[in-house]
Amino acid sequence: MTAKYVKNVVLTELNGNFEEIKKVVDIWYLASIKCHNFVSESFWSSCKEDMMKIYIPSAETMVAKYNNEIVGFISLVDNILASIFVHPDFQGKGIGKKLLLDAFGKRSDLVLNVYSKNKLARDFYKMNGFIEEKEGVDEHTGELEITMKWNG
Repeated sequence: MTAKYVKNVVLTELNGNFEEIKKVVDIWYLASIKCHNFVSESFWSSCKEDMMKIYIPSAETMVAKYNNEIVGFISLVDNILASIFVHPDFQGKGIGKKLLLDAFGKRSDLVLNVYSKNKLARDFYKMNGFIEEKEGVDEHTGELEITMKWNG
């Protein structure tokens, strides 16, 4: 992808079939390895099954499609932004912002946790109105994480 922004991206609800959930989990995995390179790849691999069977199916998930292919997604659980990921080949093209704006239209406030070392994500959230509230440690990885909040 060479264009700065991708046009004709369509947001739709995840339909819950196996193929769509698998594609969402594949994007989550690829993007997690890229943006969380300070956490072992084996950790992300060990989480795939729970993502497939528990987390994605139980969340309110919107997918971004380009040419009818899923290229990103956002998952909400109540007012928690549980995950937002864009395929690495499509990052930096406005898709994450489009997904986030859709979530803003559905909630009056959102809270999320982001790894402290993930500066690109922290900056993305700050540019879109989130503020850092507190620090903690992720019990699964031992990494420092920051809780951020957005109030519409």
